[in-house]
Amino acid sequence: MLFSLRPLDFGVFIIAAAVMVAAAFFVYGHSQENIVINCLEDTWVFPPDESREVKITGPLGETTVKIENGRALVTVSPCENKLCLAMPSINKGGQWIACLPNRVIVTVESTQAAKKTKGEEIDASTW
Repeated sequence: MLFSLRPLDFGVFIIAAAVMVAAAFFVYGHSQENIVINCLEDTWVFPPDESREVKITGPLGETTVKIENGRALVTVSPCENKLCLAMPSINKGGQWIACLPNRVIVTVESTQAAKKTKGEEIDASTW
């Protein structure tokens, strides 16, 4: 026999395995997401867990973004066609809402490494 394990060796092995699992969960198990609002050269970053209403002034006027319950939604926009108001609220990394005429873009950015499944990859081509 090359080596023999004593009872305390099993305890050390179990503790080492638990530390590795805890470290993996800490690094990969949770995501940190932020609501990011861009308008022209300005950028604002907000935590999604704080409710607030943000008024952003763009070239056409004031766009209002509501952040509540971890979700962001454009509620008021001065643009003519109001497509950004028809967009659903966003709450996951990579989602976005844009009011292009007023140059306001709302995105959810995640610090967690993206877990992509088939069909969610970013396409390198533009059509």
